[in-house]
Amino acid sequence: MSFAFGRIYSSLRATIVVGIVVASLAATSRAEHRVALLIDNSGYRGDNARPTEGVDGKAFGVELAELGFRTRILLDLDETRLSAAIEEFARGVPTRGAALVYFHGLSVPAENDDRRLLGIDVDLRSLQVGEKGCVVSRVLGLLEASGATRPTVLVGGFSLIEGSTEPVRSFFPNSGADLRKEYRARASTVISSPEKLLPGRIPGDEWVNARGMVFCWCPAGELPGSRGDTTPGFWIAKFELTLRESGLELSKALASHKNHPMDMIHPDGMRKFLNHLNVSETHAGRLPSGWEYALPTDPEWEYACRAGTSGQYYFGEDRKSLARHANFADTSLLGWSYTRDSLDDKTAELARVGKYGANPWGLHDMYGNLWEWVESPGAEWIARGGGWVSEATYCTSMSRRVFKKRRARNFLGYRIILRRKL
Repeated sequence: MSFAFGRIYSSLRATIVVGIVVASLAATSRAEHRVALLIDNSGYRGDNARPTEGVDGKAFGVELAELGFRTRILLDLDETRLSAAIEEFARGVPTRGAALVYFHGLSVPAENDDRRLLGIDVDLRSLQVGEKGCVVSRVLGLLEASGATRPTVLVGGFSLIEGSTEPVRSFFPNSGADLRKEYRARASTVISSPEKLLPGRIPGDEWVNARGMVFCWCPAGELPGSRGDTTPGFWIAKFELTLRESGLELSKALASHKNHPMDMIHPDGMRKFLNHLNVSETHAGRLPSGWEYALPTDPEWEYACRAGTSGQYYFGEDRKSLARHANFADTSLLGWSYTRDSLDDKTAELARVGKYGANPWGLHDMYGNLWEWVESPGAEWIARGGGWVSEATYCTSMSRRVFKKRRARNFLGYRIILRRKL
């Protein structure tokens, strides 16, 4: 099978080709998680029903697997199950991951050069264009709302032309993209499915839960500053908790994009979020007994940040490298009275997660962007790592700040840990 998706089948009318699918396929140098939903509908009923042609889902899934996609193939979905499957898939797209939906079946034109994807329960004899099916633009919107960095929808099979119930051979959309070229970079991998939580094997192993939250494995070892306390190992979020992951819309928050880290969450609100996460994941059978979602303790946070290093920074002692690893108060914040730093991280506001380099265990934004609340004993509230308005001196592996009042702030956020209960 060829990945040259610019090819248009000659049997199609030109009016059907333009603007049917939007694909965001920007190249990236960072490893990303890639997921695909392949829907293969061939069991249509009616006088004009026939097996769909083109590249079937199974064959396409093999090709996508070679490009690092984790694929799910579903067969012969009716309209209700079709919509539900796409919505479920979108909810589980990994944070900053690439998401692709391929529909192989019958489709009809819709308004604004859009298309409707048809379930196998459609009545081909009485079909009125625009009444049935799942609109492609809505599918794309769901993927974009998931925070996917490369939301893509592809359609193949047969098309029904307006005014007729006679299927004609359909096409791959005119995206002009070669997927082998677009996805030539290495993809991230996971050690198990979202339904099966296991301990990691090596530092930096990754696992993605059913909500699309990506976690990195921190191995067993001695916790810093804990007088010999050790950890059996734990999972910690690869990114700070994002707007999409939190499901919150807070009017005073700086976070506006789905992949912005979520600020302005009060600690009490965070406690409720974690409780809901633990209850719902336990009820779904995805959280084993004895495990919990929580905030890291002060020593756990530093252990994860250092990632086996012992210096001021996890990347060495060259301070000039900080701008490649953190969003902080630098020359980008012109006009801020305390900004005198010569470094430039190229961002003058809150940055989307994953924009800067990761530490040796794969964790992004441990320095800068948002200070991160940690669990701490007593009445003090402690945050670690510095934020987007912090001077560079606060962006180190040992930096910590004590807050006497619990309140939401636009430079404070959270990073979730998944561990055996303390």
